[in-house]
Amino acid sequence: MLGFVKDNILAIVSILAAIFGIVIPIYKYLIEKSVRAKELRFRTYHNLIKKLVQPELLEKNSLPNTNISYADSDLMPRNIYGIMLDRQVGVIFELRNYPEYFEVTNRILLGLQSKWSKDNGNERIVREIEYTLFYMEIYMKKRFQALRFLGFKRLTVFLSNEKTRAQKFDLNVS
Repeated sequence: MLGFVKDNILAIVSILAAIFGIVIPIYKYLIEKSVRAKELRFRTYHNLIKKLVQPELLEKNSLPNTNISYADSDLMPRNIYGIMLDRQVGVIFELRNYPEYFEVTNRILLGLQSKWSKDNGNERIVREIEYTLFYMEIYMKKRFQALRFLGFKRLTVFLSNEKTRAQKFDLNVS
């Protein structure tokens, strides 16, 4: 065996150099891709939070449901922003896809829930907050953490959604 290594040392070194020449760029690529994915998820999450809490201008420099611009009107509307309830409900639902931010999402949603629950017009959004908080609670339970650790993330998401659906319809949830 030692004789084989001595006779073929140049070939072995060449093979190892070629392997390192392939492995190192692949490793760098995967690391960079991971960093870019984290940055994208970070920006997307913060854009979702912005869409949730920041009212959106209905139309640039115009009164709602009219062709009159603010400059043409003596009356400035009290609320020039429209809160798009359906968009907010969708954003709250979408926040479930960011488990790495569940801790802060929980605090944000609890604060918004207490603020928005005072207005009866926000019933749908408050209900969606409750569903999402319930989903996050189920998702973070120890038994689901074990499933995620073993690589069963999709099963965890499925089971969490099933329990959330059961809660929506007031079924017996264990």
